[in-house]
Amino acid sequence: MSLDEGVSSEIVRALREGTTDLGVLWDAGALAGLHTVPYRSDRLCAVVHAAHPLARRERMRYEQTLDYPAIGVAPGGMVEAMLRRQAALLGRAPANRIQVSGLDAACRIVAAGLGLAILPREAITPTAAATGLVIVPLADRWAVRRFVIGSRGDATLSATARLLVEHLREQAVQAEP
Repeated sequence: MSLDEGVSSEIVRALREGTTDLGVLWDAGALAGLHTVPYRSDRLCAVVHAAHPLARRERMRYEQTLDYPAIGVAPGGMVEAMLRRQAALLGRAPANRIQVSGLDAACRIVAAGLGLAILPREAITPTAAATGLVIVPLADRWAVRRFVIGSRGDATLSATARLLVEHLREQAVQAEP
């Protein structure tokens, strides 16, 4: 068994082509015809420098971030597309000052005080704690991302893959807040 990292669209393609047995992916993609089971969820958050005007907020709506310079992450990705769509629904556009390909680069730029970034809480919490960044959860319903474990079907899974799915589901239940 091997483990590879990829974005949700790549995982869906690999599942459909039969080049992977299972994958953990965001449920926002085109999953028709795949077998999925709920796994975990996370929330998108505004990550800001401690001196940023939004740093003292407990929660906020995405709309409130649009008045500030932002750091765009993973251009062309699903999160960026969702943020652009949500801003367009508000008649606005994200004020991306800089575009970067990864979370670490975004955090370094936020830590330098050059803007805020909208990032998933689970992925950013360790870095934010180590660098003194402030995480402010987005209150919007759409800001909760749900992840699933996808496969072509239980009948196609090896015993090892089935055990992995069972283990992941048990770990997810234990991690729920």
